[in-house]
Amino acid sequence: PLTPSKVLKEIPLGDLRPNETVQASQEAQLLSQLHHPAIITFYSSFLHRDSFCIITEYCEDRDLDCHLEEVREAGQSLPETQVTDWLIQLLLGLHYMHNRFILYLYFCQKCRVHKGEV
Repeated sequence: PLTPSKVLKEIPLGDLRPNETVQASQEAQLLSQLHHPAIITFYSSFLHRDSFCIITEYCEDRDLDCHLEEVREAGQSLPETQVTDWLIQLLLGLHYMHNRFILYLYFCQKCRVHKGEV
């Protein structure tokens, strides 16, 4: 069987306020408890030098923001079937989280992503 690719997300601690560092750590712990097809798989988190590192599943199809940016740059629009499919996936993931009383999950946007064998 194929081993899923992993990605290392590196969040420089120097760029974060103290409360954001605590929040990133808490959210990594929370992500470790989530198991749903619409939510990326969490593998590990740790501190390395001046960074908080998170290892998750690599999203081969890229994230939604990448897809939307490509469509915008090409001056195209998305087919309704694609929008419906993505909306269903988002709502199923949101429903899963809300059933577990998780109302908010946000990882700091100040991170560098490294794909490959982690």
